[in-house]
Amino acid sequence: MTPERVEEEKPLTSALPVSVKSDDGKLATPIDFEILHTCIDIEDNNRTIRILTAKKEIKYLTVSHRIPNVHQAGLPPLPTGSWNYSQIKLSRNSNTPAFKKAKTLTFPSVTPLWHPDRIEYTSLHTAPTSSRTIKRGVELVTHPELNIPCIAKFAPMPWHTVLLTLETRNYHILHKHNINFPHDRPIGPAFLGHILEHGRAIGFLLEHVADARPATIADLDICREELGRLHALGYIHADVNRYNFLVARGSKKATLMDFASMRSAEGAEHYKNELEQLKMELGDEDSGKGKPDGDTVEWKYGAHL
Repeated sequence: MTPERVEEEKPLTSALPVSVKSDDGKLATPIDFEILHTCIDIEDNNRTIRILTAKKEIKYLTVSHRIPNVHQAGLPPLPTGSWNYSQIKLSRNSNTPAFKKAKTLTFPSVTPLWHPDRIEYTSLHTAPTSSRTIKRGVELVTHPELNIPCIAKFAPMPWHTVLLTLETRNYHILHKHNINFPHDRPIGPAFLGHILEHGRAIGFLLEHVADARPATIADLDICREELGRLHALGYIHADVNRYNFLVARGSKKATLMDFASMRSAEGAEHYKNELEQLKMELGDEDSGKGKPDGDTVEWKYGAHL
């Protein structure tokens, strides 16, 4: 399955009566749950949904394309027992949604787990200043043990872990540099720990660059300076859109973000080309490249990530 697009869903409560049974004949217990994320496969139009149950358990459901509107159809009560994945199809007998093949799967993890701090996803809360996500799998959150908002970057679906694994490794490289040179200004936001889903790593927490805005062509010099610091380590960023350079109010420095594409440079020409690309990106404020989804973030001082 190769999912191609993700849609955010509103919270949904299980609506069908207790008499609904799973395919194995066991009664399913009615339970409230919230849909966290939805992904539609363009090949078969089936949708996979990530849900949070009343017991704070995260499970994944693949819903048949024959159930076109999940909200109108309602979902059957969840099967009992221990499981993290199931399918929902139309029952042959009643033509109503029914669970099939509830089971426990081993999903891929984001690696390596190099940071000592681990945070369970279910312990995170949406920050008061942000009621919606910034991008798919990027949210402004708070945690009971943290005094300030943070950025949670995570895999909404198990197959989204690949790029996060690359970025986790790249943050480890930057972290080791920042530790070895404590008197230098850190490159990138601080890496605050790994986000877990019932013990499985699905992402990480980052420092929130507060009261900042994306860079413009007027910030070219400070963005070149910041990018040059990364180049000095032997790496190119490889995604220098203006939204990956944040400039805080009153600051004469830019913070470089999003290191999923960071890789070793193959020579001086790589650095030169990236600096030229940076100038093009900052000069084209209408391109929308790298912009948060839709109108989820109001890009002005004090109102964005």
